[in-house]
Amino acid sequence: MKNKYWLVVHSLIPLLAGCAIYAFFRPEFLIAYKWLQAINIDLDFSSMQTQLLEIKHIIPAWIYFSLPDGLWAYAFASAMIIHEGNNPKKLRIWLGVTIVMVLLIEISQAFNIIQGTFDPWDLIFYLIGIYLSVIIVGKKIRHE
Repeated sequence: MKNKYWLVVHSLIPLLAGCAIYAFFRPEFLIAYKWLQAINIDLDFSSMQTQLLEIKHIIPAWIYFSLPDGLWAYAFASAMIIHEGNNPKKLRIWLGVTIVMVLLIEISQAFNIIQGTFDPWDLIFYLIGIYLSVIIVGKKIRHE
């Protein structure tokens, strides 16, 4: 039961928060919109995005450009810690895979291997998200 609670709080909520920021503050031409359309989900965020334009200029750009990446990395790392928390060897492997994955995604964007814009701040937010997950969730799992 505790794992379900931890999974919701430390994986699902950050994942949804990152998706909401992404959906409401990012342009529709981003690849995520194409993924949703490919599975017949055609969400129209344009009216919400239009309303949010009025406040977007007072919000620091890192909140809508890089914070979602950090939240997604936090959510993924937290899920791995919750799932493999009792097996330190597997946990280290999964956390290593997570770090390599986020580095490859961002570096692949720099070399136009995958669609996107390379941003060193995204890398920093990815790594901060993983680090905070290890500190916060890892500590709680070890004490249970």
